[in-house]
Amino acid sequence: MRTGTQRVQSRRTAALLVLGLALLFFLPALGTPVVQREQELRVALTARSMAEGGNWLIPDYLGQMRLRKPPLMYWAVAASYRLGGATDSAWLARLPSALSGAALALVIFFIGSEFMGRRRAFLSAFCCATSLIVLRQARVAETDIPLTLWTTLALWSGYRALFKSAGWKWMLLAAISSGLGFLTKGPAAFVLPFFAWIVFAFAPGFRSIHRPRASSLVSRLALWLIVALVIASPWYIYLWARAGSLTQLRLELSATFGETTQHPGPWYYYFYSLLQAFLPWSLALPFALRAAWRKAMRNAAQRFLLIWFATTFLALSLTSSKQIHYCTLLIPPVSLLVGWYLGAIVWNRARSARFRILCASVIALFAAAHLVAVSIVQPRIEPKQALRFALETCLPEVHEAERVLLVGRHRGTIEFHAGRAILDMDSVKEAWRQSKSGDIIIVNTTRSLLPALPPDAVLLASAQQRDLQCAIWRRI
Repeated sequence: MRTGTQRVQSRRTAALLVLGLALLFFLPALGTPVVQREQELRVALTARSMAEGGNWLIPDYLGQMRLRKPPLMYWAVAASYRLGGATDSAWLARLPSALSGAALALVIFFIGSEFMGRRRAFLSAFCCATSLIVLRQARVAETDIPLTLWTTLALWSGYRALFKSAGWKWMLLAAISSGLGFLTKGPAAFVLPFFAWIVFAFAPGFRSIHRPRASSLVSRLALWLIVALVIASPWYIYLWARAGSLTQLRLELSATFGETTQHPGPWYYYFYSLLQAFLPWSLALPFALRAAWRKAMRNAAQRFLLIWFATTFLALSLTSSKQIHYCTLLIPPVSLLVGWYLGAIVWNRARSARFRILCASVIALFAAAHLVAVSIVQPRIEPKQALRFALETCLPEVHEAERVLLVGRHRGTIEFHAGRAILDMDSVKEAWRQSKSGDIIIVNTTRSLLPALPPDAVLLASAQQRDLQCAIWRRI
């Protein structure tokens, strides 16, 4: 029989294994894909402005204030740039998301260890780290994975403080997490934990858990709200003190939460989007939900996971803006539910060394296939790699030129990988009229041939990938 010390050591070993596997999925070839998604470019270029001496309190994106999102992710990426000594590194830009993804898998493991034991907790963390949406979002410089990490930590810490008679320090941890989550991407880190806690507190069938006294519930929720607001509000107070910034913030929030959202979707959007985002584990999700529903009245942890999932799903469905990467907020509860369900199947049917070797082999093959995909396959199928290849051929000339003019699209991608500001031009003729000797002109086009090289220019680089063609000229 294992002693307490042996159990703790075994849990630590499993936690280190979870962390190592998560980093194996998120860190290798992190900088290989082109920085091309608009959401990622906003974070990467805004953080670059900060790291290169810009205002850290008023985010700036391509010369305009960017207040639609709070600044914590910009600060994290800017700090990564500073520590890494480069502001044109996709690897450094994405590092905070990758580390957040690994931390999220670790938090899932610790939640699972409390709810269902170490083995099922490991399966839950593995399901989270290898789900399609987490594999994608943890490898881009966006806010979804950090927000999910803070929201998950807040939900779990608050659950322990409110319903498991844990100490006040757990409610303090929930408050800090919610405050940091709000500074990452807004009110979801407040709304989702509060919604789940309140529904759980008043849900029927409360026989198997400690029902908190109303006074204790109110006092701990008040502590959570006050501390979270103390963390989240100073930046907004600073903007309120600057009238121009506050006006811009109102416009940004109106564009995000108003009726004219850029990302509308039907009320049932997440019914099918979640199944896609949680692949391959979504194949087991309906069975896991059915099994959890049967046990929910007798098992407090199962009931909390179901309420966590249902309240988050409902909140996302009620918002006007809908995108598949918002499903990251649903991944923690469904990973825990599916890990619980799969654990009941795996550990009841096979405990042999041969079966454990088979499981390890499957994980190794999964990891190998992922590494091949992100380091070899993905770069070969990305058309915008042509822009990156051309720039890497002549980066010194691009950096030394007084001005760089762009004819074509994808200014953000080119500006990031060029590591400097780019000027947009409507046509080659316009670029030639505006340019002078020594200037760099980048021409990229799709579905047509590149224009002929002018007589008073020299070709520095050219590249073509699929239907995208790029040439870099220097005027002489």
